[in-house]
Amino acid sequence: MDVKNIGKTDDKLTIQLRESAHTLGVTIAVLWILAGIGYAILDPWTWKSELVIAFLFFLGLGVGIAWWKEGIGGIMLIVLSVAFSIFACIEATRNHVLAVFLSGVPFLIVGILFLATWRRAKKTSLYDSTANTMPPGIDMQSGV
Repeated sequence: MDVKNIGKTDDKLTIQLRESAHTLGVTIAVLWILAGIGYAILDPWTWKSELVIAFLFFLGLGVGIAWWKEGIGGIMLIVLSVAFSIFACIEATRNHVLAVFLSGVPFLIVGILFLATWRRAKKTSLYDSTANTMPPGIDMQSGV
């Protein structure tokens, strides 16, 4: 059985959600990783700086996983973004709300977008998992 079309859809909203999640995810991950590199170079190494670098690494990894497996990556991004927000709130010397919104909320939004894409793609998939068949007019072997 060929299941390469699972999650593939021609639904325009799903495609737009996926493209938005990919674009925002990569942009935010790259910006935060660049900030993390600068932070690692300029700040003395402490357990807090190592934790920030670990958060940024795993959040970037979460974006990468979400490109491949949207559901798993989305959940990973949401969990890590909440943890990163809590850490930022605890460690902020002042303006805790700003620290939370700058650290975890962007990744939370990306995680929600990936989960929404994953859920919508399951509903509008070209593959009918209950019947193990494709819609009429689509060949199981070629996927077209």
